[in-house]
Amino acid sequence: MYRDKPGFTAYLDGDFQDDGAIILPNAYSNIGSLYDPTTGVFTADQPGEYAFYMGLECHGSGLKVVDLVKDGNKIAHGACFPKDDGYDYGSTFTVQRLDKGSRVWIKDSRQDTVVVKGKTTLSGFRL
Repeated sequence: MYRDKPGFTAYLDGDFQDDGAIILPNAYSNIGSLYDPTTGVFTADQPGEYAFYMGLECHGSGLKVVDLVKDGNKIAHGACFPKDDGYDYGSTFTVQRLDKGSRVWIKDSRQDTVVVKGKTTLSGFRL
């Protein structure tokens, strides 16, 4: 178990246009190594209050909704609404109580032609 407070910031480098979990394979930081860049999932190593921030960049025309998910249940969402094949940005922030082993990830909740782009990030840390 990592004794200091874990935290991470993961990001997308390129485009993501797939249904389901959005995997952010790169990390600016991953203190405690609790974020898995191969699955896009953060797993709590101990119970406590955790803060999460998700920033989205979208490209296309239409609405993109991305959920922040804890153990399969939506806990927050962010949305982008680019117009005329343009770009838009959205974000969300939440504080959640997690149990040891709780898992948090982001998920595309709306199938459409809008693409999640490279400035998309997910950050989290224990308070």
